Amino acid sequence: MTQAQRAEELPELLGLLAFELRRELEALLPDRGAERLDALAIDLAQAASDRIGGQRPPIAPHVAAADLPAADAAYAVLADVWCPQLASVAGMPTEWLRVAVSRLLDIARGVLGGQYIPKWRAARTAALAESLWERFRGDIRAVAIEHNISGTRARQLLAARLAAERDKRQGKLFDD
Repeated sequence: MTQAQRAEELPELLGLLAFELRRELEALLPDRGAERLDALAIDLAQAASDRIGGQRPPIAPHVAAADLPAADAAYAVLADVWCPQLASVAGMPTEWLRVAVSRLLDIARGVLGGQYIPKWRAARTAALAESLWERFRGDIRAVAIEHNISGTRARQLLAARLAAERDKRQGKLFDD
């Protein structure tokens, strides 16, 4: 899967976060290639969704960027997750790494602060349901095997689309 495809799968808020992180990473790591920075930014956005998805981190304008991890648990989790990811790519001294993570947390505060962070799992589920529907030709079991999921899970993911298609073809006897 290309970086563009991975970015398109992101929910809108996480896509904006990845874009802003990418801009900051370009300033922090100017010697890295564009594709590596794109991949890192998307990985950081996915990690944010996986770890703090379903929460609303505060904007906390009165807190300095370096103090964000101490001020809120969501930012502490992000710092704990992003630090090793950035260290594996950047190869910078520990103090510089802390400053880089603080700058990225400040970006995250600006983009995510006060907003509900969607869970990456929900976006992947929607993409899987769409893929199932595109390949579905009447045999749920075959499409489930093709996507390496159970028939029950495929039926669950296809249920809403099948009901909508049935309603479209048959109509309703009474108005609701």
